[in-house]
Amino acid sequence: MENKNSIGATEIGAVGVGSGGVIKQIEEDQLQQLNHLIHLANDLCLAYGTARRRLENSKLIEIFTDLDKSHDIFRIQLGECVTNLGHTPPETGDLHSMIERGRVVIGELQGDEGIVRAMAKNEEELADAFREAILDQLLPANVLEIVKQALAHEDSHRAYYNKLLRQF
Repeated sequence: MENKNSIGATEIGAVGVGSGGVIKQIEEDQLQQLNHLIHLANDLCLAYGTARRRLENSKLIEIFTDLDKSHDIFRIQLGECVTNLGHTPPETGDLHSMIERGRVVIGELQGDEGIVRAMAKNEEELADAFREAILDQLLPANVLEIVKQALAHEDSHRAYYNKLLRQF
């Protein structure tokens, strides 16, 4: 007998592991999509660290610290979804982080404005990944709700970055 849990894993009742555990199985694309979103959020946090070290304006450093911290809730929530599936969520970025941090380093050639533009682009990429996950409809409804909240959060960051860029 199969039944879906709240994360979308299929529990297979009669098969035990060790002393009566239950094997959970989920389609690989769901787990890959969750891990992809977490990797991108981790990449963004690494890029924020790079940006803060290069910014000259102390107010922008404070703003970037707050923007960076605001991603933690979604990283934690998505990580819990992966954990609930019996897997370990990624704790670091992936190779994409080199691109995001590289954007910041190149942006530094244009000073603080270039760094802000680079981070706005990095934020945009995370928002695009959230949009794609919503359109793909691979994730269960409760996880999609987290992704939708994260996208709304990213959209508010986009508006904030637009405001910041008008100040230069």
